[in-house]
Amino acid sequence: MLINMAIDTGYGYICGKSSVKPEGIIFPNYIEKVYEQQALEDIRPNIETIDIDNMLVRFKDDYYLVGKSVFLVNLKPQRNIEINGRVGSKIHLIQLLTSMILLNPNSNNFKVHLVVGLPNVLRKDMAKCEEWLKDKFEIEVITKNDITKYEIEVVNCTCMPQAYAPIYTINEEQRKQTIMSIDIGHNTTDILLINNLKTIADEKLIAKLRGVEFCYQELAGILDKRYRNLDIVDLQNAIEYGKFSYYGDMIDVTKELKYVFTKFTDYLINEINTIYDSYFSKIFAVYVNGGILNNNMFRTIFAQEVKRLNNNKPVATYTNPQLAIVDGMFEYAKRYFKDDFNQRRE
Repeated sequence: MLINMAIDTGYGYICGKSSVKPEGIIFPNYIEKVYEQQALEDIRPNIETIDIDNMLVRFKDDYYLVGKSVFLVNLKPQRNIEINGRVGSKIHLIQLLTSMILLNPNSNNFKVHLVVGLPNVLRKDMAKCEEWLKDKFEIEVITKNDITKYEIEVVNCTCMPQAYAPIYTINEEQRKQTIMSIDIGHNTTDILLINNLKTIADEKLIAKLRGVEFCYQELAGILDKRYRNLDIVDLQNAIEYGKFSYYGDMIDVTKELKYVFTKFTDYLINEINTIYDSYFSKIFAVYVNGGILNNNMFRTIFAQEVKRLNNNKPVATYTNPQLAIVDGMFEYAKRYFKDDFNQRRE
């Protein structure tokens, strides 16, 4: 079986789509190495099925919990993402392989046309990443009653900038215009100017600004004065939902978030204006994606300021901004790769 797949491993979540699961998957980007005895004696009896909530794997003689199953051993796990390099990373490979399994749950031996998103800071590694991932891999998934060996061959791999991928979700006429694409990630906010599917390649126009970690840092500085020993999970809940649990009480931080989001927006707008000021007359529209846009307060604040900066031209945010990257990459796969479910369009 040959399948088109698109996978984006972000800081907070892993998102994927495939010809088998075009509706997509999203699961928390947790991964934790566990000892063999712990895996087989303590954890395995709790893993009933293979799904986004239950994933215990063995890869090259090491055992890992992936996604929400990490909560079986750690109630406050840390996100795990390679920032400065993913080529050759065992953790990144396990993230991708487990995603491929979840995107094709009914087969343990299959081939993949794979599209993977990378941040601007890693764009020089894209060719190396493609070569690294074009290979045959074996990984075992362990449940209470079985150990299933998966054999996966990546026959084609395309790595693309995360900020570039959503361009494939907009219509053909708009693609012919100059589009500013902004991807607000955790560690970086990546920006590209794209015209007719081609990136304007001037180095100074490929921006890598601070990401949502700006908000984490600012919010921690405010809340630490009143709430001691907050960790990254508390801050993430505060930013995503506007509240967090503190010794059993739900703490509302709407007021604090508005201040932080406004400060973050001011920073981004000032940087964008400095870099792109002479280009705004040429920009048809600005497209913005990233999980933080699920927060309506931030979406409103940021979109208003971008629209003002760009002379009231259109500012578009995606229906599901968390899936914008993987949606675009999957459209790219359907456009250029023929699999058992899809006839290549170009």
